[in-house]
Amino acid sequence: MTAVLDPALGGPPVGWASGPLGAVQAADREIGRQAALRARAIAAFAASRPASADRQPGEAGAMSAERWASRAEVLRPVSEWAVPELVVALNVTAQRAEEELARSLTLVHRLPRVLDALQSGVLHPGHLWCLLEHVAPIADDVLRARVEGELLAWLGGRSVTTPAQLGDKVRRVVLRHAARDAARALARAVRRRGVSARPDRVDGMSVVSGLLTTPEAAALPADPADGRSRGQKMADCLLDLVLRPGGTALPPVQVTLTVVAPAGALLGGDAACEIDGQVVPAEVVRALLAALTGHRVDTAATESEPTDNEPTEPDPAATARTSAVVSEEEDFARWSEEMERRILAGEFDAEPAPCYLDEDGPPPDTGPDDPAVRHRSAPTVPGGWWARADRAVDDAGTLTVTTPTGLTATTTPPPY
Repeated sequence: MTAVLDPALGGPPVGWASGPLGAVQAADREIGRQAALRARAIAAFAASRPASADRQPGEAGAMSAERWASRAEVLRPVSEWAVPELVVALNVTAQRAEEELARSLTLVHRLPRVLDALQSGVLHPGHLWCLLEHVAPIADDVLRARVEGELLAWLGGRSVTTPAQLGDKVRRVVLRHAARDAARALARAVRRRGVSARPDRVDGMSVVSGLLTTPEAAALPADPADGRSRGQKMADCLLDLVLRPGGTALPPVQVTLTVVAPAGALLGGDAACEIDGQVVPAEVVRALLAALTGHRVDTAATESEPTDNEPTEPDPAATARTSAVVSEEEDFARWSEEMERRILAGEFDAEPAPCYLDEDGPPPDTGPDDPAVRHRSAPTVPGGWWARADRAVDDAGTLTVTTPTGLTATTTPPPY
């Protein structure tokens, strides 16, 4: 089998393979063509959402000055509401939608020949990152077009060019033609030095990343000057922790964490827990509490038989702690079972809905004509107050949005 695309687009420099590999080549070039068409469509959508339709800075409900200043330059003419529309249409986060919008506008307006090469199959999506990062930021339109043309001409004369090879060539060409722009980009990057954290793929773990200059990353010097930003100070703190652990007399850093854990998870259960909104295994919470309190409930010890080498006498303090926790757990379980039985039996269905903000008692001035009294005598809604409360909670957290393009999305709060 030989894969054949539109003759106007041409074929790959190495030719078309026979069999399934030719189909892979055809699919890869089609992915690139669709990526280019997608970028053009996103840019056309952005053009239909001008920023002139937004509320002006200073008006109630307008984007804050800090948020406006942090937007990419290519997004300045675009309405701030274009991003939420992309979120609904593409099922992505707001950050990803904004990145897609900026990327598409950059390709269309600052790298048009690169976009043509992507659509015709000369480039594939993996080639774009170095061009977007190093060629697109060149301020001079004429110089940027010259660099773009030189790189595409070099690429067209080769049979195989990997993204890494193109990235190396891009850096050399940009440094030769646009040294000042490269220096300004480096200065901007230095101001972005800092430390960031993100959840890891494994629940209960996080990844800490440090953005440093190349000499810092190689030699890890830590001699900061005055006037550092918060992010720069965080980066230097990381360097101090790596190079001089325990070398200062400063008190330990204190961090406030919000921990949500079912009682059963603290006793050895496997129910999911949360730390600062991130889902973590129950074992992580148990280990955290053990580190903070110095005590750990060893559920495995209650299930195993003592051996000849183990003491048979239990630790009185540990037994008391475990008994107290188990007693509270049993009390809570009994209360939950009793409440569930009464709810299912309909014992609460006949109770009227609360008619006062404070249910401890009626307001001091009430009489037969008081609206609250009349409300108490009104017939109850089917389902009882408990069911009505559940529905009210569910409805309060549901948001339905319809975009100007006719898309409808309904969201609910976590946990999902």
